Amino acid sequence: GHYGREHVVSLVKRTEALFKVVTVHGFTVGSTEGHALVMPVSSRLPRGNGRRIEFIGDSITCGYGNEGTAPCNFSADTENEYEAYAYLTSRYFGAEVSLTCWSGMGMVRNYADKNPVSQTPFPKLYPFILGSQPVNPWNFAFFVPDVVVLNLGTNDYSTEPSPPAETFVSAYVDFISYLRTKYGSSPYILAVCGPMIGDPCCQNVRHAVNQVGGDSARVFYVDLHVLNEQSDFGCD
Repeated sequence: GHYGREHVVSLVKRTEALFKVVTVHGFTVGSTEGHALVMPVSSRLPRGNGRRIEFIGDSITCGYGNEGTAPCNFSADTENEYEAYAYLTSRYFGAEVSLTCWSGMGMVRNYADKNPVSQTPFPKLYPFILGSQPVNPWNFAFFVPDVVVLNLGTNDYSTEPSPPAETFVSAYVDFISYLRTKYGSSPYILAVCGPMIGDPCCQNVRHAVNQVGGDSARVFYVDLHVLNEQSDFGCD
């Protein structure tokens, strides 16, 4: 009953980079009987309603453990980016989505690092196609978002020693500036804090937003640190 109708198939890797790389070599389809089932590689699907959102973050963005209800152990089976807040938000607005996230990563300090500043925090890996293989640079012209949702900082402050406030704020400002060099001044940048962390992390995110110009620079602070209920926690 669906023959002759147009369908769009989405292929989503539900797990993050720490669960290795998935390579798509192509698709095999049955007889077309004169009908094209797959558009040529040179063709581009339309952008739908034109909305594009990029989400940058850590385990919260990746959907770490969201397929289970605590208490339970985290595994690949319990992570599903498609059901995390980034994909849910993009589907709500009918937007194309780009996700760049890695559990345990921070703006300057990764989770449980014994030092206040890590050698390889998230911004060091962000410019590359594969964070697990930081060799080939990503082509930022391939996906230029209308909105960038930036949610980093939870891992910086979730354990001791915390990074100095000035170090964190400076790195946050530098990362926003880097995004501007790649995307220009048009995209809105939403600097999110929460829902698993509060001050001083959120206070420092606000300081960074103010330093780059805030609303006048199309950069907005979004406070999410009061949204959690006990039933919201998944596997760990």
